Amino acid sequence: MRAVVPGGRGFCRHDGWRAVIGVGLGAGIGSLAYLARLITGVPAIAIELLAALGLGWFAWRGRTCDLCSTPPEAWSVLDRYLAGVLAMAIAAAMVLFVRQTALNPHGQWDAWAIHNLHARFLYYPDAWRDLFTPLLTWNHPDYPMLLSGVIASGWRLAGSQTPAVPIAIAFLFTFGTAAVAIVSVGILRNRRQALLAGCAFLTAPSFIATGSWQFADVPVAWFVLAAMVLMAMDYPVAGGLAAGFAAWTKNDGVMLFVMTVTALTVSRYWTLRRLRGFVSGALVPIAVMLWFKLTLAPANPLVSTANWNDHLFDPSRHATILWGFIRHLWSFGGLAVSPFLLLAGYAAIMRFDHTHRAASRVVATTLALAICGDWGVYTFTTADSMVGLIDSSLQRLLVQLWPTAVFLVFLSARSIEAVPHPPLATVPPV
Repeated sequence: MRAVVPGGRGFCRHDGWRAVIGVGLGAGIGSLAYLARLITGVPAIAIELLAALGLGWFAWRGRTCDLCSTPPEAWSVLDRYLAGVLAMAIAAAMVLFVRQTALNPHGQWDAWAIHNLHARFLYYPDAWRDLFTPLLTWNHPDYPMLLSGVIASGWRLAGSQTPAVPIAIAFLFTFGTAAVAIVSVGILRNRRQALLAGCAFLTAPSFIATGSWQFADVPVAWFVLAAMVLMAMDYPVAGGLAAGFAAWTKNDGVMLFVMTVTALTVSRYWTLRRLRGFVSGALVPIAVMLWFKLTLAPANPLVSTANWNDHLFDPSRHATILWGFIRHLWSFGGLAVSPFLLLAGYAAIMRFDHTHRAASRVVATTLALAICGDWGVYTFTTADSMVGLIDSSLQRLLVQLWPTAVFLVFLSARSIEAVPHPPLATVPPV
């Protein structure tokens, strides 16, 4: 990670954050190395060691850690209480994850019928291209292969197709996403905002459940959040790498990559250094994704059957989509009150801090464009039942955006100590 998030040659207090970011980016690099092994026959471990040597050389040339410019904060009494609440919330989330995993050790439909099934083909170097036979179009062979590649690589290391590998990957991405959100807010703002962000993040038990089901939506959420965090911290190479890996994880990630680039452009984020860094980071995963789509993957049915003429000006269709968004935004999370509503209420009460205005604008624009993109997909698709399509997919699309929404609110909202309090009434002397 020090190759793309520079730091000094010694250890520093932000290396834990680098390790959390490195888990996801390392998974993406590992999937590319495994695909290269399938194509060339060169062992994936040799490719990974070569990449590690190259990145290690850049890391050794590293400079002083930019994140250590501010001194560590002292713990207040309120911080300790919030840390206790967050610890209990994490413990409850882990209990939920373990329970759901025990009930569904092979995950839900998307896991065992798509990603894990793809990984079983990738596990056999002589048969992996059989995945793209026309007989298996029902299991979406057009899906990018980051998650299935990581699972197959883990099975190779384990020596068998054990369910423990996809379970471990799901655990790392699920709780790694929460860790990225919490620690990043702590670095960019302060400890109290970070603890509140963690508590807010875990008000959505459905995110934890979706992770335990081994769906690719949680890795997509991780990469989108990491891209936003790294761009906010002005690490464009790592940000481009994370955004590119989102596109290499799922078809939805391709759209999110395009929306991220559009948001960065609309928000006037680019400088020559940032543009060069972002492109160099995203180049390899995007090139591999395009090669996969153009040479191996069949056409995506939602795109190939899209109706671009009749649906755009159909008011009943847009009314159905709007009602679907209202229903699923309200029911998201699995609790009595939507966590999106709680976030909106917190932001309205605390108002906004303008310290990270440019970064907040990029994140907010990305979220808005992502919602517009999802709306467009629902508008042009020719699914037999629009309501059925929305009910089967929109909750998972919101899972992809939830961590970034939490990051946006606690990056841009004022902290508790910055809110002005009314003066205390004085008692006149008797």
